[in-house]
Amino acid sequence: MNNEEKIEATGKKEEGNALFKAGKYAKASKRYEKAAKFIEYDNTFSEEEKKKSKVQKVTCNLNNAACKPKLKDYKEVEKLCLKTSSFEFQLMFYNLGPQPAFIDSSVQLSVL
Repeated sequence: MNNEEKIEATGKKEEGNALFKAGKYAKASKRYEKAAKFIEYDNTFSEEEKKKSKVQKVTCNLNNAACKPKLKDYKEVEKLCLKTSSFEFQLMFYNLGPQPAFIDSSVQLSVL
């Protein structure tokens, strides 16, 4: 399977979306995991393919994290969210302005 096919194979994510909407959270979670595994190792990807795969990875992990509370798997929510909290992902929020309304520097967040 070449790199472009791997990125396209993340279509399992769409199956997961349909299952999530139907309330089948365990099956949806498995689909998101499969989709993320197709592009887990992107060291052979070109820069353009890496950009595409990064978006897919973040989306799959966050969608999977949305399933986990429904399955009462709270520790996995934390792990999946931490996977998406890369430096580039965090910059996306801080580049919205000097102090966006949803960021309150006086509040310390605790981890579940």
